[in-house]
Amino acid sequence: METSITVNNSPVSSNKTYLQQCVEDMDPSLLSSSEKKSTLWQVASIATLVAFTVLAVGGLALCAAYAPLYIPLVAITSAFLLKYAKQGAKTLESWSEQARGRAEQLKEISKHYQALSSASRQLVQQALLEKGVAWYTIPGMALNPAGVDTLKPLIARHTFWENRVKKLEEEKTGKLTEATKLSTKNYETNKDTIYELRSEALEVEKIALESKVKNAFINAVIRRPNFKGTLEDIGTFSPMSGQERAVANGTSPGSATEFFTFKDGRTATIGIDEVRRMGITD
Repeated sequence: METSITVNNSPVSSNKTYLQQCVEDMDPSLLSSSEKKSTLWQVASIATLVAFTVLAVGGLALCAAYAPLYIPLVAITSAFLLKYAKQGAKTLESWSEQARGRAEQLKEISKHYQALSSASRQLVQQALLEKGVAWYTIPGMALNPAGVDTLKPLIARHTFWENRVKKLEEEKTGKLTEATKLSTKNYETNKDTIYELRSEALEVEKIALESKVKNAFINAVIRRPNFKGTLEDIGTFSPMSGQERAVANGTSPGSATEFFTFKDGRTATIGIDEVRRMGITD
């Protein structure tokens, strides 16, 4: 199946080609920075709750010692402010997870790139063919076959997303299989866990489908390595969660099919069923 993502000349937020951005992403300092941010935000998240607890307990202790009359007021105020402390800690934890995910992504891509670093031109050409790209149709490659070596950063990223999709699909299958087992054993006893597993499977599927589109984008960029910008310059994913989409389609079949919308206003929106049928090498 031919890729559903195309990259053409359109307004972008960067003057760099996507290939140049991929090369820069492999700078070791970027990986180190992401790891440090993850650690710092994790520490800040824990520190936020610890600091609030210390202040709340300290405030109650001071009231008990010097102004017992104000203990109820301090207790109520602490309970009210706890909600905001938890929100702040949750936000910091989310930033930490994002940075950690980014670090893991960079590490994996770098690993795939290192595996390609000593690959011969013939092996690189074969790798492209296996990903559904006829290397000799890439602009300039037929006259300069050695140019395929410059595509190694893109190939490494393509391989990352291929593996990412496979892992997520396995994770989704595992959750649904476990839900089915629990349902067979005793649905009433396990219904809460079954619901959680199925809900998690829907969210994992959403991430897997987004990863498929990202992989298709890389595939398209390999065919046009001079493309400037990113996937975000081309279009946007539907903000609808996996659960929201399932509920919407359950209530009104076919009402929530849009998955990726192009910004140019001309290219047809990619539907979720189309992404589900999309092969990993598309």
